[in-house]
Amino acid sequence: MTGRTAAFRAAAGGFATGVAVLAASDGEHSFAKTVSSFTSVSLEPPLISVAVDSRSPIVAVICASGGFAVSVLHAGQRHLAERFAAPGQGRTRGRFAAVATSPGRSGAPLLDDALSRFDCALHHRLPGGDHTILLGRVLETAHAPGAPLIYHRGRLHGTAPCAFAVKPPPEPDRRRSEPPHERP
Repeated sequence: MTGRTAAFRAAAGGFATGVAVLAASDGEHSFAKTVSSFTSVSLEPPLISVAVDSRSPIVAVICASGGFAVSVLHAGQRHLAERFAAPGQGRTRGRFAAVATSPGRSGAPLLDDALSRFDCALHHRLPGGDHTILLGRVLETAHAPGAPLIYHRGRLHGTAPCAFAVKPPPEPDRRRSEPPHERP
């Protein structure tokens, strides 16, 4: 990695992002990859984007199948982020072993216990340097309460309640004030 690349990576790492699992299926195998470059793009039509290393086998599967799913991880799913980030761990026969999933309309597996789920049809694919940017038209969504898993400065972090609270300003006294009494 060049000095310039390392500096770019360090600067980009200052932006905290959520963590998600990108998944697809070729009908026989399921594929998954941990991603942090996921964002909503449009409400009408509902579109999302996700960027993934162009060398990842999941890109070819998504392009061939025409669909993919994104499951946003909650703070208690660090183990899934680590599992699907490891090379060679994203391809399994049938369902993901020991991970509860449901197939979306696209055929891609969605994590049952995710914070948010997006089942998508591939809308467009764009080159993005060493990554491929996948634009998905959202077919179905689901969400649940909970705190997100965060990626910042190359590390995964669960979120915690704020250590301090900002106290709101006091309410104005709405009682009618009387002029002060003068003393003789």
